[in-house]
Amino acid sequence: MKYNDRNRKRQTFILTGQEHRGRRAGNERLVCHVNEDTGLLAVWGETDVDMLHIQKLEKQIKQSGFPIIIECDWIKPDSYEAENFGHRYWVWQTDHFKIIT
Repeated sequence: MKYNDRNRKRQTFILTGQEHRGRRAGNERLVCHVNEDTGLLAVWGETDVDMLHIQKLEKQIKQSGFPIIIECDWIKPDSYEAENFGHRYWVWQTDHFKIIT
């Protein structure tokens, strides 16, 4: 589990749109807008290793579009990403992740 020293919280989110999809140094991310929240939720995966959460979310986006309701465990992002990119929630591949609708 990445960042296993950080407290995780389980929460239900309504995702309202995709902000972007990116890759850097073997880490991939799918970043989404959250209903009634100015912060972004980033789902992280590792290229060619573990992309299941991102793949499930992308499949749901293609099937039904937004909004999408998810339940997941999350941690606070690093301060740099929070300040410069607006990330508020990070979800890693090893974290609980469930698409509700």
